[in-house]
Amino acid sequence: MKYKYIIIDANNLGYRLFYKNIDRTLLKISNKFIYKNFAKDYIDTVSLLKNTYNSEEIILLFDNHTSKEELKKAFQLDKQVSRKDIKETYKSNRKKEKNEFYETLNFIKYYYMVGDKHYHTVQIFKLEADDLVAPCLNTIIKKDSALFVTNDSDWTRYISDNKHYLPESFNHPWTIDEFKYTYGFYPNEDSVILHKILYGDSADNIDIIFPEIPISIREKIIQDYESIFDLIINTSKKSYMKEYSLLIKERESLLKINYQLLSTIPVSNEQFLSHYTSGRESNKLIKAIEDIIYDKKEKNKAFEFGGIKVPRVTPKE
Repeated sequence: MKYKYIIIDANNLGYRLFYKNIDRTLLKISNKFIYKNFAKDYIDTVSLLKNTYNSEEIILLFDNHTSKEELKKAFQLDKQVSRKDIKETYKSNRKKEKNEFYETLNFIKYYYMVGDKHYHTVQIFKLEADDLVAPCLNTIIKKDSALFVTNDSDWTRYISDNKHYLPESFNHPWTIDEFKYTYGFYPNEDSVILHKILYGDSADNIDIIFPEIPISIREKIIQDYESIFDLIINTSKKSYMKEYSLLIKERESLLKINYQLLSTIPVSNEQFLSHYTSGRESNKLIKAIEDIIYDKKEKNKAFEFGGIKVPRVTPKE
C-alpha cells in the first residue's frame, strides 16, 4: 500500500522505540547527553516506514515536551476552567522520562531540520501533536493519501477513505471500514470524544463518567447520538435513555470539562505553516551526525556543526 504522506506522532513513536531499546549508551553533545542507540533506532525506523509505504513526504509532529515539568500541577475542577488551563494535567499519568530522553528527541528534530527536503517537522509551544493534525491536513495533505503513525486513539478521528491509521508499526494499517467494524461507528471528532467519555481512556487519564450505564446501553448511545451535546440536549429522544436523564443532567459540567480535555485546540492554518519546516539539505551537517550515530568515524575525533560540538564520548549511565 502506498501513501504520499506519512504523518508521525513524533514523541509517541519515541516512547515506543525507547522502551524497546534497552541500550542506554549516552553520547555527549556540547553540554548535553543523548541516547545514541535510541536516536539511531528512531532514524532507522522512520526510513523503514518511508520505504515500506513508498511515501514521498514524511511529516513529524512533535509535542511541546519542554512543558512536561508543569504536569505536576494539581487538577482543579472549576466552572470557568478552559482546556488551555487544564491542559497541563491532561495525560498527567504519563511517565516522566529523564532529561536525556527529551534531549534525544530535540536532536532527532534537528537531524530532520538540516536533512533531506522531503522530511518536515512541526512543534508549537504549549501544543501537542494531536492539535497539529487538523491544520496539517488542511494546509499540506488536503486530498492526498496519508498514513498516521501513532497508537494515540485521538488521531482516529481523522481516518477517512485515503487517510489511514497505523497503531502498531508495520502491521496492517486501519482503514475507515476496519475502524467501523471494530468500534461500531465511523470516526470523527465528536464520535471519538463521545466514545472516550462513555468508555474512559486511560491514556488520556479520562475516567468513565457513567459507570452505572450498562455497556449494552452505551453501545446504543454511540449509534443514536452524534455528540456529547446531542446527548445532553436530547437525552430523552430515545426511550431507553429516560431513566438516565437525571444522571446526565447531574454530571453535565463534568461532561463539558472532559469534552474540553479531549477536543483539539484550534490552530490556524497560518500558525501551523509558520512552524512548518522542511529539511535544509545540509549534506555536511547530516553526514557529521550520521558519522557519529553510526560509528563511521575514528574514535576520539570531534565534530562541530550548527554551533553544537560532538565529541566521540559515550559514557554509561
